[in-house]
This record gives sequence, structure tokens and C-alpha cells, in this order.
Amino acid sequence: LDGTVSKYKARLVAKGFHQKLGSDYNETFSPVIKPVTVRILLSLAITLNWGLQQLDVNNAFLNGTLEEDIYMSQPPGFEDSNKHLVCKVHKAIYIYGLKQAPGAWFDKLKATLHQFNFRSSKCDPSLFVYTDSSTVIYMWVYADDIIVKEQPHFH
Repeated sequence: LDGTVSKYKARLVAKGFHQKLGSDYNETFSPVIKPVTVRILLSLAITLNWGLQQLDVNNAFLNGTLEEDIYMSQPPGFEDSNKHLVCKVHKAIYIYGLKQAPGAWFDKLKATLHQFNFRSSKCDPSLFVYTDSSTVIYMWVYADDIIVKEQPHFH
């Protein structure tokens, strides 16, 4: 390490703190598993000696789809000479700051899991279960973190 920069990273932040309820968005949601579900599943994991797999979904919120049209000011350093132009936000840049980003990603995740025959828990929307004749998979979601347990299905 000689102090030279090997690469630069930039993050475009949408100023979601300027959003107004009912005007810019109607609701927010972040997938957070209920504490009672965590206690039950961790108790089962300890009692039954389950091995759990944890993963963090990098850039998870990039994968959601916005329901609303969102515009932002031109970012510093990328301004057009016409200062009245604005940028339409596409999913690739709304990862940071917009209040609807976590919910949009969770909706996409849920739809994808349902395509693979996972069922949502009726008691906790952040718990998904897949069952077939030989396997049961439990998947619980907390923001962009996922814990997975697969086990043989016993009849």
C-alpha cells in the first residue's frame, strides 16, 4: 500500500428525507421479521441443532421496481447547461434514500419466491416456507439480510 488510489466509488443519494407522505409516496415498508418469530426459530435451531445459512444481499434495493415516477435535480458534476432539466429516477439509483425502496425490493423478492413455490407465513410476512416431498426450507428476511434453513421433510 503506497497510498495511491486504485479505484474510486461514488454513490448517488436520492434525498428521500424531502419526500412527503401522500404526495411523493403513500406507504413505506421494510421487511423486518417479528421478534417472536426470531425467538421461535432460534430456539428450534438450538434445540434441533440446525445449521443456519446467512446471507446479505448486496445492493438489494436495486432490484425493486418503483410504482411512482420520481424526479430529482441534476447531480453535482453532471449538470446540463439547461438548469431546468431534471433526472427521472430509475431503479439503479434509488437504492439510497427513497422511503419506498425497501418495500419495492421486498415485493420483488416475495413475487420471485412465490414463483419458486415458497409460501408466505400468515403470522409473519417476512417468513417464507418451501415444502416438497423431500425438503422443507425456511427463509426469513430482515431488510436485506436472509437466513435460510433447509432440512429433509419427514412425514
